[in-house]
Formats: sequence, C-alpha cells, structure tokens
Amino acid sequence: MRTLAALAACALLAGCGFFRGTQTETTPAAKTAMKAPPMVQPRVDIVQLVGPQQLNWESGQIEMKYALRVTNPGAVAITLRQIQIQTVGTAGSYVLPHSSYFFRESVAAGTERSIVFHAKALSDGDRYRIDAESPVSVRVISYFEAPTGNFRKSFIKNLAQSFSSR
Repeated sequence: MRTLAALAACALLAGCGFFRGTQTETTPAAKTAMKAPPMVQPRVDIVQLVGPQQLNWESGQIEMKYALRVTNPGAVAITLRQIQIQTVGTAGSYVLPHSSYFFRESVAAGTERSIVFHAKALSDGDRYRIDAESPVSVRVISYFEAPTGNFRKSFIKNLAQSFSSR
C-alpha cells in the first residue's frame, strides 16, 4: 500500500512538472509583438526630380535626383532601411545600373513622407536620339523595418522624360 501511495505521489508531481514545463514564457519583445496592431502595407512611389533635361542632356555619368514617397496608413511607425534601384530595358534617355542606397528614415503612422536621394546614371547625351523622349522604366525594391517584422515593397514605374529645344 505504501508503494502504491508513493507511486501516486510521484505521478502527481511528474504531472505538475509536465504542465509547468509546457507553459511558454513570454519575453518583453514577444509581449510587444502580441499587442502590436496588424501591419498595414505602405504605399510606395518614386518621382524623378532631376533628369537629363535639367542636366542639359550631358554625356557620360550623370547624377539623377529622385524622391521616394512613402504613405504609411498603418497604426505603427515604419523605418526605410534600403532602396535598390535599376533601369529595366535599354530604351530611354539614361541607364541606371543596379545600385543600393541605405537609410534610417522613419515614417510615422498615418503620414506620408518623401525621401530624397541621388543615383548615378549613364547617358549618351544625345537629345535628338529617337528614344531620348521615351520613358525610363525603373525597378525599385524598398526595405522596411517595423515592430512586427521586416518587409519589402517592390514595383516598376515608367518615368516620363520631356524634350526641350533650348
């Protein structure tokens, strides 16, 4: 009888230890992630601020100026960490080789922000070339950080080029 009582006590203690061991302990970061509202993806667009026309159709390496517009409709701030940009195809007034640019620009919840950056491109400088007025297609991949995790947004956009006979 004593043996049976000892076995029952051991089984009871083992059962208590089993249930205690299966409980997950939450860290402060895990608690924050559980309380964070669901992530709403931002809207991202790019605008060419300075192009070949403003640079008088120079030949060789030119410095383009862009603005990445980020609209954050979510309830938490996000941080832009990196942009990768390059032209798609060979038509257009310039070629932008694959390049990466690094940032630490925060976009508050419910706001829109324009982040200006420069990129080096190659132009042959011929404003009378048949495709000098053609739009330039760029592929942009933007990398973001948020309290709920990292994510990226990618898109392709045609940037119009205008011709002026100065």
